[in-house]
Amino acid sequence: MANLALLSAAHVHTKGFLRNIAEHDDRNLVAIYDDVTDRGQRFADENGAEFTADLAAVLARDDVDGFIICSENTRHLELLQATIPVGKPIFCEKPFTTSADETFAALELIDTHGTIVHMGYFQPFSAPMQGAISYVATGALGTITHAHYRNAHHAAYGRWFDSDDVNWFTKSDLAG
Repeated sequence: MANLALLSAAHVHTKGFLRNIAEHDDRNLVAIYDDVTDRGQRFADENGAEFTADLAAVLARDDVDGFIICSENTRHLELLQATIPVGKPIFCEKPFTTSADETFAALELIDTHGTIVHMGYFQPFSAPMQGAISYVATGALGTITHAHYRNAHHAAYGRWFDSDDVNWFTKSDLAG
């Protein structure tokens, strides 16, 4: 069983990730780190995990097999810089980073430490996208000269960002 630690519960997709962990017997959430104590404690209580505001303590845990980064976008690099050297697999919610320079810094760390890092860009793996890729690869669509794709949801209309947990999406210093 993979024991996982969540690094911040800030992202709007956090609840979905935690639900996915809870619904599978081969995964277990053991710890939540968050720099917003009440948010982190609430998510830990709701999911039967230990809470800590001490990042170093979570990173040093022997019972943690991997990390899930669900922080504010502009904090991803900071958490990647802390977790990549630990050498345990990491899932980082999108965006990976908020600038090319940050991306290069993270990639350099990955190259140095050999850590497996996966990002939350799920669309290339969806059945419709895989089907489109197959059609293109077989030439069934002829010569492709242009393609456009847009993925959108109703977050603003659905008032997702009214919650104090995720209203950082409306602040450029945190959203990027």
